Amino acid sequence: MKQERKRVRWAVWPLAVLLAVPYAGAAGGKPAAAAETGGVLAANSFDPDAFAGWGLWAGEGSTVTKQEADGVEGKAVKIVYDRSEAGWGLVAHADFPAGWNLTGTRTLQFYAKGDGTAQRFSIGVEEKDGGDKFRKLVAIEGDAWTLVTIPASELEYQDGGGDRVLDWDKVASLNISPEENRAGSLLLDDVTFGAYEPSLANGFDPDAFQGWGLWAGEGSAVTKTAAAGVSGQGLQVNYTRSGQGWGLVAHGFLPADWKPAGTEAIRFMIRGDGTPQRLSVGVEEKDGGDKFAKVIDVGSASWTPVTIRADELAPNGGSGDGRLDWDRVDGINLSPEDNRTGSFVLDDFTFYKGGLLPPVAAPARLALAELRAAVPGSVFASDAVTFRTKLTNGGDEAAAVPVAYVVKDDKGAAVASGRVDPASVPAGGSAEAEIAFAVGPYGYFTVEASVGGDDGGTASVRRAAFARVADPALEARKGGGSGGSKSGEALMGFSTHYDYLTSDALRAQEAELIRLSGAAVVRNDFLWDTIEPRKGVFDWTLYDGIVEANRSRGIRMIGLLAYSAKWASTGPEGAEMREHYPPRTLTEYANYVYETVSRYKGRIDRWEIWNEPNLDGFYRPAHDAEGYAELLKAGYLAAKRADPKATVVMSGLSGTGAAFLKELAAYGAGDYTDAIVIHPYQAGDPEAGHAFVNDIESVKGIVPGKDVWLTEWGWRSDEQGLANQALYTVKGYLLALAAGVKTNTLYSFNIATDTEFGLADANVGGEVKPIYPAVAALNRIVGGHAYAGRLGLGEGVEALGYEGRGGDEDVIALWTAGPAAEVALPSRKTLTRYDPYGNASTLPSSGGLVRV
Repeated sequence: MKQERKRVRWAVWPLAVLLAVPYAGAAGGKPAAAAETGGVLAANSFDPDAFAGWGLWAGEGSTVTKQEADGVEGKAVKIVYDRSEAGWGLVAHADFPAGWNLTGTRTLQFYAKGDGTAQRFSIGVEEKDGGDKFRKLVAIEGDAWTLVTIPASELEYQDGGGDRVLDWDKVASLNISPEENRAGSLLLDDVTFGAYEPSLANGFDPDAFQGWGLWAGEGSAVTKTAAAGVSGQGLQVNYTRSGQGWGLVAHGFLPADWKPAGTEAIRFMIRGDGTPQRLSVGVEEKDGGDKFAKVIDVGSASWTPVTIRADELAPNGGSGDGRLDWDRVDGINLSPEDNRTGSFVLDDFTFYKGGLLPPVAAPARLALAELRAAVPGSVFASDAVTFRTKLTNGGDEAAAVPVAYVVKDDKGAAVASGRVDPASVPAGGSAEAEIAFAVGPYGYFTVEASVGGDDGGTASVRRAAFARVADPALEARKGGGSGGSKSGEALMGFSTHYDYLTSDALRAQEAELIRLSGAAVVRNDFLWDTIEPRKGVFDWTLYDGIVEANRSRGIRMIGLLAYSAKWASTGPEGAEMREHYPPRTLTEYANYVYETVSRYKGRIDRWEIWNEPNLDGFYRPAHDAEGYAELLKAGYLAAKRADPKATVVMSGLSGTGAAFLKELAAYGAGDYTDAIVIHPYQAGDPEAGHAFVNDIESVKGIVPGKDVWLTEWGWRSDEQGLANQALYTVKGYLLALAAGVKTNTLYSFNIATDTEFGLADANVGGEVKPIYPAVAALNRIVGGHAYAGRLGLGEGVEALGYEGRGGDEDVIALWTAGPAAEVALPSRKTLTRYDPYGNASTLPSSGGLVRV
């Protein structure tokens, strides 16, 4: 392009670098409910301290002290210790009041709070007058109040001068002793001895039930699987109940040592599937005894607590006496009541026997479990941006806390912020909130959402990214861009793997993201092994859907005709990647090519024969230029016979494949390809040493008179960084266009298999990367343009001119190889400047020059 062209409308496009049930509140929180004191024999709330006295003994080098502290409610006692390796340890010993009578004790309970680190304590009782000591090791983790329950049966003999049998008539004191040589602290509150047996609970992590019986009538089905619980693991039951049979039931067997006698109620947490369900929940006596149940309604997909009193369990079949005998209960039954398909999740299934102390009430503890864009790929083609967040509540109280958000551009500047008020989040459950805001500029942005704590601190933070682009279809209607390549001009797009996606919906989702990027073409496998799984049997289902997903969006396709069908491969049985061996006959391969090209004639007009045959991995057992040349000839002639107007090209060669290409040329392969195809991957900046352009230029002389295609190339974001991946890719497209490349597909665009190469995270429906809006801007501004030439604007300044067609602006792409520099463009008119994401601004002319 000549510099003296003065009357052209120019758009200037400078490139820039991108860029236990814990209580979580403060001390002083209250229990979840009033204590059930009927079975309490003795208790110490420490306000004031009821123990008759404390003895604090420490061995050599160890220390132990006792302090007053805030308790769950009122006061607590705090034991501060430093246990040394030099001595025998230490113990805090508390004498009980003389009037305490602990005969009949079955359970010891207390609230405990650690110092935020994992600690182990020996906690137990001691008989008077030098009698025996009994203890249990207790692990205390974290720094939140926790209810500790020790059944009397779990107190083990430690030492002493008695008969080694725990005699509660003689018990006179409590012992607390750290088990590890370290410094730490422990708070105790509401030490309580009672006649209640502790409740029996299954938290499903691991599942305490001894086994499950899953029975289903004709046409019905029931399965169980592990699932996320309220905390830790839960149990999910999936079912289909048919009207043909008698229904279905999931039966969980209680552990042999469980004694549910004294059960007052069964309690559990349940989460449905979001649709109304009716479940029969109950218990069954052993040896063919009676069954008892209650039908409950489950409607919410959030965690919901359920309590069924023992007197609400009605007879539900069996051969016993019709009376619920908890001594004989050995299992639970869960049975859907309606003919339908559904699922539910259980956690914390408890045979509740009353209690000495209630669990500590954990105040609302909200966390952001999810933050996701309301559109696939986090790509928004309008200024209205919406994210959805899921809040979970790990506490025992419902809450509605505002969600704050801030939106920043790729340079860290805030562009939007605000707060949204979610619906109330139930205790142990979840709720969703919608965050909506406007972002006008195009680009790559992050949104940070947070839930603040009651004390003003931040409880939970989630971050997500999104791209803001122009819709190519709308831009084309407005005359604001080409919206893709015009007939006869270069095609820029992506190499894809639609066939790796698991549904038509996902393939449509990927095609729509490609359309929004402004790409004109995709290259995709048309695998012989999928199309003709058995000789003469063709299945077009997958590729018909892929072709339509792209055709309906105006995206052209290059079909990659690869590899061998397993039944036609020369690879031995059991060989790795057997389909990457050449076919046993060229006739069979040519027939697959002919059938495929014939089927898609009029919808696909570009075909590529095999992939990277200069690599042993794609042409096994070893690459063979002569063998591939014969395969290329057979495929080329078959494709032309099916569609004489089609463009049929050789396989893309890994790198430039120069040596292999020379061998192919010697075997006459140049007569059977309409272009030379290479995959010039680079290790860094494509301008470094002019390696990218040199790779392209180097193959032109090997097979003269042929266009050069790039059907794979690109950079990994984990190796180059997100910003450099975007910058290098845009440079690569522009340099390739300047080098005369007519068809160019970057590797890769795939939303399911490849996180590092290409434009999108491999997490299906996940986020695109900064490269996406940068390439979208490139396609919108330069797509459909023809390379016009370089402008000499000074040392270190690269200026490539592209001529617009059909009313599009001419464009100069400008960048510097080193520090930023100012250049002057001769023009008496105002020019349009585009930033790397395609945002337009004006550059006024002064004295016949426009300074950039």
